Amino acid sequence: MPRSPRESASADRTPDAADEPRTTPADQLPPATSEEQDGSTMIQHVTMLKRDVRYDHGAEQASLRVRVHFRDGRTTDTALLLDPAQMQVFAIQMERAIDARQDALSRRLG
Repeated sequence: MPRSPRESASADRTPDAADEPRTTPADQLPPATSEEQDGSTMIQHVTMLKRDVRYDHGAEQASLRVRVHFRDGRTTDTALLLDPAQMQVFAIQMERAIDARQDALSRRLG
């Protein structure tokens, strides 16, 4: 099983401001109230942050910075971790999405 990036990070790497979460991590939030348990804290969507993907050779995984958007308006920044097989699938899917976008633009423009 891959190790977490924190376990395999080199000692000479200093964290930058981009690595800091913008909001309180979920494991540090107070216990959910009955209102929150009704689904209001469910994830609405996740967006990529404009950060370079990092590959940790020791953990054999890529780390893609993302922002999680909750239905109640809160957000938190975290990382999407991908093993080599997941990276391949992601690359293929993104290439297909880019091709579909280019096809749509071509048809619209003429």
